[in-house]
Amino acid sequence: MEEKKGVGMLIFGPVMTKTSKRATILIAAPVRLIGFFVLLFFAHEGAALLPILVCTAFLGIGNAGTLTAIFAIMADMPDVDELITGVRRPGTVSGMATFARKISSGMSGFVIGVLLALAGYNEELAAADLPQTAATQTGIGMIYSLAPAVLVVALICFSLVFPLSGKEFDVVKHEIARRKGEEEGAASEEERKICERVTGIAYDKLWNHAASEE
Repeated sequence: MEEKKGVGMLIFGPVMTKTSKRATILIAAPVRLIGFFVLLFFAHEGAALLPILVCTAFLGIGNAGTLTAIFAIMADMPDVDELITGVRRPGTVSGMATFARKISSGMSGFVIGVLLALAGYNEELAAADLPQTAATQTGIGMIYSLAPAVLVVALICFSLVFPLSGKEFDVVKHEIARRKGEEEGAASEEERKICERVTGIAYDKLWNHAASEE
């Protein structure tokens, strides 16, 4: 899987530089969906190995693409935070992102345990190296395929409304430079609206140093 992920990053890296991070997600996420849905038909005992390997390749490549774009988006967040607060603090933004990932990782383990119990997973059968019931195997296959697919669909929906593409990011950078006195001239009406859409805050309320202390 790690090798497939590395190949995927090489594939989607050039795509991202030529399009945008959002476009990269909208290309890579459907690749993951294809892998999940096809894998669902082979999530049973005795399934052919080759289709599973092909699906795994799709999942690895799609996962690499979405992760590459997501981490690239995270690198842009300090600029948005700086435009809001007037203070550049990438460490704080990175720390919050890491904390969120830790929380989601812990929650995912709990949710998977609950879903396995609902699917009828029998620990005694597993300890005796015996197969689970057919219904349980089907349930585990759905957990592995459909549950992540739902999250990928949510990722696609968020990407469609994500307000920070290449153009918006350039506007944010120019606005920060303008606030620092590194660029002259006032922002156009379009640029003001972009800043408001990206930050969710009225243009006149931006660059508020007091917000960094809250």
